[in-house]
Amino acid sequence: MREQLLLNVLLLRRKKENNMGILIYDNKKYTDEYEIVSYMADRQTLALPSSVLKFFQEIANAHSDEFGFGFENLSKKNATFLLVNVSMDITRTPILHEKIKVTTWSAGRKGIRYIRRTVIEDEKGEIIVNAESVWVLVDTLSHRIITKEDEIGFDLPECDEVCGDLRCGKIVHPDDMTLQGKRRIRYTDIDYNGHLNNCKYADFVMDFMPVDVIGKRVSALDIYFHSEAMEGDKIEIYTGEKDGFIYFHGVNNGNVCFDARCKLEQL
Repeated sequence: MREQLLLNVLLLRRKKENNMGILIYDNKKYTDEYEIVSYMADRQTLALPSSVLKFFQEIANAHSDEFGFGFENLSKKNATFLLVNVSMDITRTPILHEKIKVTTWSAGRKGIRYIRRTVIEDEKGEIIVNAESVWVLVDTLSHRIITKEDEIGFDLPECDEVCGDLRCGKIVHPDDMTLQGKRRIRYTDIDYNGHLNNCKYADFVMDFMPVDVIGKRVSALDIYFHSEAMEGDKIEIYTGEKDGFIYFHGVNNGNVCFDARCKLEQL
């Protein structure tokens, strides 16, 4: 079953050969170009936050793959990267049919955590999205964090360039949170790691927003992932507001699943 998944992913990557990303900046950065197509945008023709996260997820793997540490090769070593948290500021939201350039790089590690930074530029070369994400390397058999990178020979060129003053870390939500609703995890929510895909959490934020989003856009979004959710789980989603942010607190069978916060601004 897992071998078939690996084959499917490999075939998809080969189909992308006409739009391959490239290494730049002394091979320390990786960049690729995309277009915001219909299924990536909302009813206001704005790129969905989950679509932006999908760009980040795809280019992070493509970058690692250049050095032999993409999903396929890590799987052969019974290892995978899991996202701990992500923070992004959106100066301007990409719109339907807009072409963008996404660039990512490794910013080193702090203990067991690997730092990745990513930016999105418009066709004028202006940075419209800044993001930082934190990852851990996990053994897929024992589910334990791999503490020594030399166990699998992991090595990526590092770049210490920062991309804005982001809020990457644990999220402390307000005390007075209100149950906004519950979300059952279904088949299409699950990715090849066997659990709820990281990008889906951004859809939860939009779907359980306690205010009307028409005429507004997300200008900042932070998500912290506490525990995995599996098919059939039901997540209770609580919301609250503090200091200009809307907070989201997800609970799965009594355990904290995720925390998130976003900021809205008028279009």
